[in-house]
Amino acid sequence: MAVQKVELTEKEYGVLAFQTALAKSILANQFALHSNEVLKGTDYFKADIKKHGKPFIMALMRAEAKEFEKVDQVDTKFVDRNFEGLEKVLNKFSHCIFADWEEVDMILTAHAKDRDSVVGIAKKVMRKKN
Repeated sequence: MAVQKVELTEKEYGVLAFQTALAKSILANQFALHSNEVLKGTDYFKADIKKHGKPFIMALMRAEAKEFEKVDQVDTKFVDRNFEGLEKVLNKFSHCIFADWEEVDMILTAHAKDRDSVVGIAKKVMRKKN
């Protein structure tokens, strides 16, 4: 599936850049909130995170309530599927701290360029027996 290139005005690009940044921020903040909930009750949270992080966490919660719910109202199933998919990817990333990020970037770039080929290769690799 080829990506069609469209010329954007500077204003259209600015709107798209803002919407993209907002979507990324909302998703990232959702994961930060979820992860911080896990830390509650630990010594890490009780020390500096509670003192310095709580105002930030509260700001994230306000942003989430204000902005994320708007996204959720558009298509709940789509947002849930996206969130769950991103959570799977982030969980995998969290286990490969020393990954070759250049290779990961190359795979993602290839996926954006030719999704069907990359998915086909991934399915073939996943079918292989160890």
